[in-house]
Amino acid sequence: MKKIVLAVLVCSTMAYASAETEAAVGFLDKLLMEGVPAVYGEILSVRADNLAKAVEAGGDAALIARNNLTQSLNNINNAVGILTGVMNTAGNAWVGKYDDAAIEAAITTLGYLVGTDGGKSVLQLMKIGSTAYINGIIVAFKVWQASDQAVRESKNALMLEGLYYSTERLLRKRDRKLGEGDPIPLTRENVEIVWNKLVKDEQFREQFRVYLADELQRPWPKPGFWASLWLPSDYSEEKELEQRKKEFSNYIGTLIVELNKAAKREEQRVILENTFMDLKRRLDAVDLDRDQVLARFENAVRRLDKLEADLPILKASLERGIKEKDCEILRKVRNRVETEVKETIRWIPEKGPYADRRKKLYSQLKQIHNSAVNALKEITEEIKVLSKAPKVIPPKENKRTPFDIYQDELAPIIDKYPPFDCGGFGDPQSIKPVFESFLKKGQFKNGKSSVIYSGPKPPPYAELIIEAWEKENYEAAFNIISYSRIPDQNSSSSKTIEGYYRALLDKFYVTGSGHRPDSLSAIEMARQRVNAVIESKKAEHDEIIRWFEATLASYEKEFADVREKAEEIENHFLTQFHIHAFSPSYCHPDARPDPSLNPVGYRLDEIKIEELKIDISIPAKYSDIASINNTIEKCISKAEDIRNRANRLQKTSEVIIYDNEIAVENWDKLVAEVSPHLDDIRSTVDSLFMQCEVFNIAVELRNKTFLRIDKLNKQLSSVLTQAASSASDLENTASSLTAMMKRLDQWIENAVQTGLLAPVPRRSVEFKVNVVIEEIFREKIIAALVKGGTQYHYITESFKNSTISKLKSEFERLKLNQFGTSSFPALKTAYDTFIKQVERLPVYPVENFVITQREENSISLILNAPVTFARLEEAENALQAFIKEPDEDTWGEILGTQFVNIKRISEGRTYWNLYGTTFTLPRLNSAEFDFPLGQAYMAFYNRVRDALEEAISTFEQNKQQKSITALNKLNPLLSPLEEFVNRGKKIHDADISSHNTASHIAQIDQYLKDYNTSDLFVKIGEALRDINAYGGSGSTLDKYNELNKKLISIIEKLSHRKEEFEKRASGAAINDVKDLYARFAKAYENMNEHGLYALLSNDWSSQDGSTILDLEEIFRRNFRVFDQISYKISNLNITPAQKEGQYYAQYDLHITSRINRTRTTHEEKSTVRELVGPDKRGKLVILKTLIGQFWY
Repeated sequence: MKKIVLAVLVCSTMAYASAETEAAVGFLDKLLMEGVPAVYGEILSVRADNLAKAVEAGGDAALIARNNLTQSLNNINNAVGILTGVMNTAGNAWVGKYDDAAIEAAITTLGYLVGTDGGKSVLQLMKIGSTAYINGIIVAFKVWQASDQAVRESKNALMLEGLYYSTERLLRKRDRKLGEGDPIPLTRENVEIVWNKLVKDEQFREQFRVYLADELQRPWPKPGFWASLWLPSDYSEEKELEQRKKEFSNYIGTLIVELNKAAKREEQRVILENTFMDLKRRLDAVDLDRDQVLARFENAVRRLDKLEADLPILKASLERGIKEKDCEILRKVRNRVETEVKETIRWIPEKGPYADRRKKLYSQLKQIHNSAVNALKEITEEIKVLSKAPKVIPPKENKRTPFDIYQDELAPIIDKYPPFDCGGFGDPQSIKPVFESFLKKGQFKNGKSSVIYSGPKPPPYAELIIEAWEKENYEAAFNIISYSRIPDQNSSSSKTIEGYYRALLDKFYVTGSGHRPDSLSAIEMARQRVNAVIESKKAEHDEIIRWFEATLASYEKEFADVREKAEEIENHFLTQFHIHAFSPSYCHPDARPDPSLNPVGYRLDEIKIEELKIDISIPAKYSDIASINNTIEKCISKAEDIRNRANRLQKTSEVIIYDNEIAVENWDKLVAEVSPHLDDIRSTVDSLFMQCEVFNIAVELRNKTFLRIDKLNKQLSSVLTQAASSASDLENTASSLTAMMKRLDQWIENAVQTGLLAPVPRRSVEFKVNVVIEEIFREKIIAALVKGGTQYHYITESFKNSTISKLKSEFERLKLNQFGTSSFPALKTAYDTFIKQVERLPVYPVENFVITQREENSISLILNAPVTFARLEEAENALQAFIKEPDEDTWGEILGTQFVNIKRISEGRTYWNLYGTTFTLPRLNSAEFDFPLGQAYMAFYNRVRDALEEAISTFEQNKQQKSITALNKLNPLLSPLEEFVNRGKKIHDADISSHNTASHIAQIDQYLKDYNTSDLFVKIGEALRDINAYGGSGSTLDKYNELNKKLISIIEKLSHRKEEFEKRASGAAINDVKDLYARFAKAYENMNEHGLYALLSNDWSSQDGSTILDLEEIFRRNFRVFDQISYKISNLNITPAQKEGQYYAQYDLHITSRINRTRTTHEEKSTVRELVGPDKRGKLVILKTLIGQFWY
């Protein structure tokens, strides 16, 4: 700015020095240009007719016309104000409240700017050269309005606004120019950033869920999906997560496309808003001092007639001044012309009813002005000559000439008289630097201060200097800062030009001392010279005034351009200053997601970093599984809580910090933009620009905010790092404990599979040995029975040692031992106890397994006959014997090994020759015997099946011949059998008296003994076995059955008789009944089927219809299922029955049975009433069960 001012001053000085006439003409034209502003000229021209008449009429008409003109200008201002309000931050459009009528009216009014001459003049005044500027604003506003309305009609508009704000903060390109390209680039990096935010930020995830469900109509992942991302996963889960991530990447890409649409709409709004603000600023920058302009216009119209009337007088004065060479008259003419141009001509519009008169008058005035200026120039040149040497006056008599007198006496006085020094202030030209200094500071009338930025208004020192110089008050001119108004100067004062040189003229008339010349001609010559000096000084004085005005005019033109630019920059600064709300007392009106509208320091106090308290305390030791699971849940919950709170803090803090960074960045950019223009603004607009208290407070706030942002970023980074680390530690703890529980489950599963560990209840470390200690009676060995793999077996020493070693190694490998020792003492205790229990288990000497017999709903174990390689050899020998000679004996040997799994298919005996009729041998599942001993057993078993099938085939072929042979063996034995039957009948039928009872009993004893020891019955049995094996029928067999029936009847009767005699002899019938039940209970507990059958009548029955055949099946099933049975009889009550020898027995029965393998106990209680008495053989038995039951 200083360089511009200096250039202006130098150029203007040179112009006046070299071409004064041209400068004078240019000066008059410049005066004309300073008249009515172009905008008013255009508007006044449009309304000139009515306004002119109103002015001529005066009074109310003029006032009404003036008000109409003012209203036109106000309408333009209001139109811009309405549209600016629509776009404003707090405008109703933001909340969707459009006033369509008001908007349309505003757009129509704004169209005035491009549709009328007056409107176009306003654009020119606002430095807008083309109507396309306003047309572009109108079109852009309508486009934005339609776009905004379309976005708002979307059902998810508000949700998209929230997502835009959240995502824009993540992905915004800081170096991107507003309106260029996509605000959010669709890149893999940006998709990954949004995915990570989805994983971590629950609030952002909820916004995305609404978008996914409502906008894209896609399903949301199942509950727990997002939490599972933090936990360890197997391969299948990782594949699912990768698939989900790929799927969500597509959704995120779609979202970014949609967000770019919304973002561009928002950017268009911001750009439009800035455009409206620029338009508003341009309007505000126009000094619409309408009253002053209109008043001057009215005054100029009224002065036109008088000016036209005064033109001849001015011309006459010009002619007289030229003729008489009177500078005073010429100066008055020149000044009158300039005054009329200033006050009249320049305030008349170039168009309208006064345009022609204005043009004609200005042309005439310009001619008069040029003539006066030229005449003054010529006279000034003559005066310069006279001021050095006066004209020579010829003498009147022959004395000294007047010139001699002047030269000798008066010229020295003049020469010695000091030149005029402006009242002691030196060379008049020295005022020019003073004048220039005030111009540089803008201390002249049009050098106004900003009305916005409270700087002091500079005094119009330049105009005051001109006024002081015109009044020849040089003291005031050189000390102008001490004057607010300029007092008039007395013309006789020695401080004026005339007063100063009048004292010199007085010296010529001083009498005495020979100083008064006698020659009046000499005095006249001296007076001419002094008058020339006076005129010269006046010309210099006048030239300085002209220099003042020309310099001021030129400077005002250049200054106005600089000031206009400076004001534009200052207004831009002040507008942005208030937009960005840098004022400390500013309160933001809403919460719009536009960081550029937030103030420096805005909401920083809302960041509460210290509130993120982190608790990562977890137990050092655990008492049970439940406490570990609780710890896992707490770790996950705490980690999630820490992350959620950290995310909330991060989101809140980053938004606030980010907004403040943008605010500081905008502030710095604004200051950087304005800084190069500080001198221009301070010299032309506001001397205190960016130096006042408000600005200093804003700078201090900016600096404090910058430091605070840096500190908050460091604190936030530290606490977020700590939170992430703490959450990770908790998640790692949860993951480690989860993995440890999985390892424990794995170890338990392996231990259970060995058969040694019983299934462990959930959430428990109760390790129990899953074995049954059995006594193998046949071998008198006690060993632990387990189910290892597919078969039950008695553990061996090698099995026990290898299993213990494996379990210990696995326990150590899985780090369960370390975990139990350090953190889970209960696990270590349970493990140690279990291992010790296993170590103490009794073992079987060799490898073995126990055969399992399966039926429809149950299984039974052949505990006393474990399969071993040695016993398989024995069984193989029996098998070979059977193959060699298949009969009941060899088949019985095979059954005696208990290695054959017989499955009954019908009632009847299990003789070998009934294979496929009453029983079968089911095929074995090779998978269940996939071990060496099992494979050997399966091979033996299959050979048994093959041997049976071969024997049956051979048997069928020889059956008839062997049947005949068997009958032939029985036939010769029938006669001895008949004799034996008759002998028994004779004993039974003998007359028994009291004196020969003992002899009779002795006969019975001998008879029974012969029955049991005679070879006859052995041979009969062999013959019958063959008959049963090969079949047979006929008279021989019928006769045998008849004799056998008689024999059995006789044997029973004789046995009964013997017992009766013996009981009567002892008198212990009741005791016999008690003994019967004692033996029955013992046989039941020993699971002795034959012993029980011996105590029951062959004709036994119960109240529910059961018979002895039913009991056989019941006993066989029960004794196979249960391993132990307790049979307790109490409250036994015996009473005689009606029939002799029979008794009623009633008792309470409590049966307890146990299955060792499953540790199952079964109890049954019953009250039983039975009939007891001798059977057909005379043996005391249970004849019938009347009430209750003694079996399951």
